[in-house]
Amino acid sequence: MDSAIAALDKHGKFGDAIRKAHQNHLAQTSQLRGLYEEVDKLTKSKSVVPPSDLLVEVVNAQIADAKALIFRDAYLGRLKSFVPAGDNPSYPDLLLSLRILQQTSERFTSMLEVETKGHFSIGSELQTIASALRVAEQEEVDFHNEVSDEEESDTSDNDEDEQEDVASDDDDDDGSDSDDVEEEEDDSGLTEEDGEEGEDQTEEYDEYVRKSEVKAKIDGPISDAWFRKHGDEVFFNFEKLDRVGIPSYEPPKDGITYEPDQK
Repeated sequence: MDSAIAALDKHGKFGDAIRKAHQNHLAQTSQLRGLYEEVDKLTKSKSVVPPSDLLVEVVNAQIADAKALIFRDAYLGRLKSFVPAGDNPSYPDLLLSLRILQQTSERFTSMLEVETKGHFSIGSELQTIASALRVAEQEEVDFHNEVSDEEESDTSDNDEDEQEDVASDDDDDDGSDSDDVEEEEDDSGLTEEDGEEGEDQTEEYDEYVRKSEVKAKIDGPISDAWFRKHGDEVFFNFEKLDRVGIPSYEPPKDGITYEPDQK
């Protein structure tokens, strides 16, 4: 349970990073689209007026923003900002740089979708596992409380029976010694039989958690991969949990793209 909760906490923190990446990417895409259209118009018109310092500064800022968000892209890594010294670059050069940014943005869109799906899938698994453990924990507590109540009830009944036996023995004090011996032998035999029955009837907690119980605890999709069918019922697969453990979720050290571990 502690491991599942810790993994969920880590998963939630990286989810915030993914949402922020989505927001930044949308803003950059919108800005890039407008900037590309303006430079494209100036390029096609073959303007005799060279690019202004402001335009070069805006293009450089667009390149810097893209590199701050997008990793693992070789073509973006090769793209350099324009040096603000001497003559400004031509419109075709600016347009080419913006086109590289557009294609990089398109690739990053696909990468971000894969990362989001991987994050969503691991989150569903962690929620399923944590909910199953909570159900199992509560059912085990209820089971032992029920057994404890039954034991107290049996103890009370046994006390009443002993009191009745004592009263019966007092009434039979006038009987012969041989009768007493026979009764003791009979009582001894009954005691052994009762002991054997008690051992056979000892109950143990069986860890069976139904899928319907887990689903009722989850506010969202459930991971079917953590269940198996047994007869007409579908139960959580605790054997798989013992074998595989809590799914690991390690945010990438460079970039957003996350590839889930292949078990």
